[in-house]
Amino acid sequence: MKRINLFHIAIIISISLCAISIAAEGKRPAALGSPSEKVPSSPVQPAATASVNEPQVAEANQSQFPYVGEITGSNLNIRSGPGMNYYSCGKISTPQRVVVVGEKFSWSQILPPPGSFSWIFKQYVLVDGNKPEVGTVNAENVRVYAGAEDRDAMVSDSVQTTLNKGTKVRLVGQAVGDYYKIAPPEGATLWTSSQYLKFVRKADEIDIKLPKPDE
Repeated sequence: MKRINLFHIAIIISISLCAISIAAEGKRPAALGSPSEKVPSSPVQPAATASVNEPQVAEANQSQFPYVGEITGSNLNIRSGPGMNYYSCGKISTPQRVVVVGEKFSWSQILPPPGSFSWIFKQYVLVDGNKPEVGTVNAENVRVYAGAEDRDAMVSDSVQTTLNKGTKVRLVGQAVGDYYKIAPPEGATLWTSSQYLKFVRKADEIDIKLPKPDE
């Protein structure tokens, strides 16, 4: 009788472990997008303050993009998408400047400021043996995700852009699980509240040029 009970218990434990494994796999973002995929967006929500002590200021001037804007708040969240439902990828404070490339309602789309990073699946990047900080994408439509220091790569699911075979990326740290931490590539953007941005001037070509992996 004891043998039967132990056997049944072993089966239950095995099934439970399988369920946990499947659930964890389901949380992992897909590595590849379809050829016609556009960067997904969730319903836009009204902008809100990053912290209760941030001053209320006028919204950024409406201008033709891109333009250089100055941050006017303190500890303002930079988010992975245009809404409070997107995770924070860091904070930014006055008088730092950013390049604004678009806008959705009360959210401004910006080029990732210094210190930002992205995630990419390791299996789709070949690392140069002579330059271990340089990688080459080895597949088509490989997704790049917005990174955050306080969020695991496995659940960082906001797609910033997709890269094609032959694209160079710059590795900025050790691999974490199945992912490489990379400098945000061309096409990657983040978002912040428009009401804490002040128009400074039109952006020049040098403002919007991202460093190449070998620079």
